[in-house]
Amino acid sequence: MQHRFAASLFCALLIFCLPLLASANEDDAYEEMLDLSNAAADAVGEGQFELGAITFRQAYDAYPDPILLNNETIAWYRADDCRSALPPAQRFLESEGLEPDDRGDVESVMVQCHLRLAKESLDDENTMLASHHLESLAGLDMDAEHEQTYRELRDTVEQLASSSEPEDSALHVESAADTPSNSLTWAQISGGIAVTGIGLALHSVALSRQSELQSLAEAGDAQRLRDRQDEWGSSQSTARWAVPTMYTIGGLAIGSGIFLLMTDRTVADLFALSPSISDDRIGVSLARRF
Repeated sequence: MQHRFAASLFCALLIFCLPLLASANEDDAYEEMLDLSNAAADAVGEGQFELGAITFRQAYDAYPDPILLNNETIAWYRADDCRSALPPAQRFLESEGLEPDDRGDVESVMVQCHLRLAKESLDDENTMLASHHLESLAGLDMDAEHEQTYRELRDTVEQLASSSEPEDSALHVESAADTPSNSLTWAQISGGIAVTGIGLALHSVALSRQSELQSLAEAGDAQRLRDRQDEWGSSQSTARWAVPTMYTIGGLAIGSGIFLLMTDRTVADLFALSPSISDDRIGVSLARRF
């Protein structure tokens, strides 16, 4: 009887204490968030915008207050890193309970960053990526100046997309590669190359960071090792699945595109594939016959 009473008393105390423990944990997380947020604000005030952005993200991971995503976005933008600014900006705008005034600064950053990245993509002759950034502006408020820039960039993308190679008046060869289906196939191959290139860039950054972490571990620099692990942990984790995914998607797009081209007899007569093998690479060369 005494054992049963003791067990019942223990269960009652456990049920009473669980909310208190949860509340204590939440208070600790909130205090950690405040400390990290203050450290991030100090870093931004000293002009260390990248450190401030990373610390704001750590504060958000400790206690997910959407305003920290806002602060991270602004810090990345002030660091002149639009590619890093866009993900937290998008997550902030997807947060619940935002007031219209809360969205203003973040939407402004997104508009400026998408326009800037679209222009950079056009400078690199990557119309697909430029079009992606312009399409991402749908639903965002733009002032007259940004609206004008958007229209100019959109016109440039459309002109590049509709333009074709000039005809050779001497040969005037009309090939099947100029048909809509083969134009789409070439666009597919180009997209596959672009995706593979992005995967290669992410892979290179991840390998470089992993090498630095290994060097710090071998050198016994525990403090810097922990700092780097905290700073890069999220991006390294993302790279583990993003890199093979981009390689797979890019490879499938390129391979299937080349297969479609080679199964078209007219295109096969105009283009030739040959293997390209060297000490450090294995690939395929594509040549056009005239």
